[in-house]
Amino acid sequence: MSVTKRDQLKLPKHKRPDVALKADTDVYLATYHYLKCEFQHARRHEQGIIRDDDEEFLHQYRVSLRRCRALIGLLHPLFEKQQKVMLKLALRTLMQHTNTLRDLDVFLMKMEEYFFCSSTATITA
Repeated sequence: MSVTKRDQLKLPKHKRPDVALKADTDVYLATYHYLKCEFQHARRHEQGIIRDDDEEFLHQYRVSLRRCRALIGLLHPLFEKQQKVMLKLALRTLMQHTNTLRDLDVFLMKMEEYFFCSSTATITA
């Protein structure tokens, strides 16, 4: 029986927003483009998360969403109250869906270390 290894996805490159920041550039426009770029970057990691090729897909997905949340928090005066609440709720929901998955990824990465520590504690006790 022959088992072939499936192709692994490559991590997507991070694309910078194509809006140049100048003194006369409207901050709202630059913020919109940055948020759009970060969210698209997060979305490009979804296929890797689904295929479960590498835990880095999930990590980078969450990093991009945290960047969006941080920017919204820092520049909150730019947003109308309803916009801000809606964006924060949507991003929080996306993050909550990945919390358990990330916890399991970290556990699996450190599982050997956890078991080594627990067996050492048993031996010394």
